[in-house]
Amino acid sequence: MPPGLSAVSLSEKAQALILKRNEMRGFYWDYRKALKDMETHETPFTPPVSLMAGLRESLQMIHEEGLDNVLERHRILSEAFINGGQAMGLTCFTQTRLRSNTVAVFDVPAALDAGQIVKALYEKYRTVIAGARNRLNGRVFRFGTMGAVDAETILTDLSQLETVLTDLGLSVPEGAAVTAATETLQRQGLA
Repeated sequence: MPPGLSAVSLSEKAQALILKRNEMRGFYWDYRKALKDMETHETPFTPPVSLMAGLRESLQMIHEEGLDNVLERHRILSEAFINGGQAMGLTCFTQTRLRSNTVAVFDVPAALDAGQIVKALYEKYRTVIAGARNRLNGRVFRFGTMGAVDAETILTDLSQLETVLTDLGLSVPEGAAVTAATETLQRQGLA
């Protein structure tokens, strides 16, 4: 589903602390008002109806595929993407035991900046990826490997990344990323 929706769960202790506070911290999200409006099954502000519909559809899709199958698909797609990136000579940022199956993160090759890669992928292919917005800004770039992503998406993204890195002056083994990812996908039964 599109980003922009969060689920919140508050313990009774947290609710009591919130309701005890007199000062208001912000206008757009006031837990006191939200808790009060919940009593009448209302929302304190206009609800994001399209995001709620997206959440419902996403949950239905997960239910139909089966949660275990969804999680396994994400694991395989992430592994395929990382193997493809490594075949291009990229270094995976995260250690294996800590790695998420929802995003592939690579160190930026020397002489490049993450912003160059992000910008080039968008300008050439309209592919949206991200860098970092913290102390790693410019040093890593990220591809999402969850949601409505499939084997074809992974192979397309790797092919586009190879072209962009080559365009930016990096020496990349031609076709190595797609080959490595395809082998992973076939070995794992997803291609």
